[in-house]
Amino acid sequence: MIAYVVAHWRGQHSLARSFWLNLVLIRVLIFGAQNVLDPGDGLDYSLHALPVVSATVLVHGLLLLWQLVGVVRAAESDFATRGNLGLVWAVQLGAVLMFLLSAVYALGALQWIIESPVEEDPLARMAREHASRYQLTVSPSGTELALDGSIESGITSAVRQLLHQNPLISQVKLASPGGNVYEARGLAQLFREHQLSTRVEGICSSACTTAFAGGSHRSASPDAALGFHQYRFDASYTIIATDVQTEQQRDADLFRNSGVSDWFINSLFQRPPGDMWWPGLDDLLRANMIHEVRP
Repeated sequence: MIAYVVAHWRGQHSLARSFWLNLVLIRVLIFGAQNVLDPGDGLDYSLHALPVVSATVLVHGLLLLWQLVGVVRAAESDFATRGNLGLVWAVQLGAVLMFLLSAVYALGALQWIIESPVEEDPLARMAREHASRYQLTVSPSGTELALDGSIESGITSAVRQLLHQNPLISQVKLASPGGNVYEARGLAQLFREHQLSTRVEGICSSACTTAFAGGSHRSASPDAALGFHQYRFDASYTIIATDVQTEQQRDADLFRNSGVSDWFINSLFQRPPGDMWWPGLDDLLRANMIHEVRP
């Protein structure tokens, strides 16, 4: 075996053997093996970088050098014997082609050790995007939960988890322009289950008021404002089996079950979606929408 390797290196094999067997055949086998070992899309050999680099240097570096040197020397020997310059050029062109292909395969092999980016699950990405639109903060005392931002899909589950982790929470402070009415109902139900008070110190409008209505005791600061308007579905597609009037009636019932006066409920959805009704604190107190105004 060693003698064969040395003989090729010295150009002692025939040109046909050196080129077709020692160069082309071995290269084709290496290329085929590399194609089989390709990890495929989304996979990599980043945890096995050293073996991959070592193998690449061996087969596309040292082995290729041995092959090319032997072929060039065999071509020189063949030309000295037969004087066929055209054959020598053809062999050299083939050797250059094998070199270029080997360079491409070497670069491809080295790319295997680059860690493939992990594609985020679409549902997980959507949940992360929704969660980025609101903030939930537990007070240092552990007795108050502040909800700031839009009421988004998944917020009810997030609040439920925080309530489980912080059993001393007794009040939820809301500051939201609204959002998902279904999640708002979920929050209202959750507040009822835990007998939580709700409070507004800034703006609480649209779906936020539905969540606010779930509080066992509802308070507002002198600067607080609650806004109401008709519902609309912000979607570019048709929502099956969903009707705005039906959804408004469901929330009217929710407000009624929370002790809000009928005269107030009848005014909740009078303003169009693009407008907002901001009743005064006196009206909110008289309607039992809020129970107390305090700083």
